Amino acid sequence: MFNRIQRLSQKINEYAGISSGILVFLVSGTIVIYAFGRKFHDVVWFHLYYYTEFGMAWLIFISLAYALIVGAHVRVTFVQMRLPPRMRQWSNVLVHAVGVGLLGLFILGAWPLIGESIRLKERMLAPMGINIPMWIAKLSAGVGLTLLFIQFIIELIQALSESLTKVTKKE
Repeated sequence: MFNRIQRLSQKINEYAGISSGILVFLVSGTIVIYAFGRKFHDVVWFHLYYYTEFGMAWLIFISLAYALIVGAHVRVTFVQMRLPPRMRQWSNVLVHAVGVGLLGLFILGAWPLIGESIRLKERMLAPMGINIPMWIAKLSAGVGLTLLFIQFIIELIQALSESLTKVTKKE
């Protein structure tokens, strides 16, 4: 059961990582078009600027869990390498437990914020009549942090399993 959940999470996060990569190109292209129009044609496409902000929110949040899976995130190995092997194993468990706790708190704050934004019909009022619902950008935080939370739980279970396995082998 755990392996199925782990594979499903990895597959979802791979798709999120690919989507994030596509968003990098779309956001970059949008910025180039915006700059080109502004510099060479004295045309300001405000809507491109605001859509870029929303794209960046999605780009950042949905790629967090994928970065954790592939190991492209900041680790605390600088401190952990100085610990004895047994403490190093348990410090890894502690780091993941703290991550699960903090992400849980962030999620508890993010989803009600999204719901409130939808309920209040909060909009980004921008020039030229651009009227974008704010919940779209806020939803990126909820989705991305939830994916990261699930991946942190998986990593915590793996770290705990490895630590317990090594302890029982030594006994």
